[in-house]
Amino acid sequence: MNHRATISAGVQALAEAFSNGDVRQVMSLFTREPVTLPPHEPPRHGHADVKAWHETILGHFETDTRITPLEIKVSGDIGYVRGAYAMEMTAPDGSGGADTGKMLMIWERNPDDSWSLSRNIWNSDTPIAG
Repeated sequence: MNHRATISAGVQALAEAFSNGDVRQVMSLFTREPVTLPPHEPPRHGHADVKAWHETILGHFETDTRITPLEIKVSGDIGYVRGAYAMEMTAPDGSGGADTGKMLMIWERNPDDSWSLSRNIWNSDTPIAG
């Protein structure tokens, strides 16, 4: 099995689920105890906390999310993806904006040879105003 291709497909499934506002599908890609590190916010620990964060964001915005893997490495049961993202977010009132940045994901291999997202960090390339 080509583990890098499987992880790459998982990354694209995450972008698609995020763009579709599908929190259930987003969370199905994570391990049982994920950690996410969103920009300008505290870390989110555990399935419930990560899910609540996604529900808040996807409940307030429609998104168009693209993730471009630039590097995928696998060693044993751990794989990582370094890449870039681009996102457009639109609120119900039409306001919103676009963002681009970089990301690093850690994936873990499951006993059935599938892969789940364990750690996710992303950082905006947009400077903080002020």
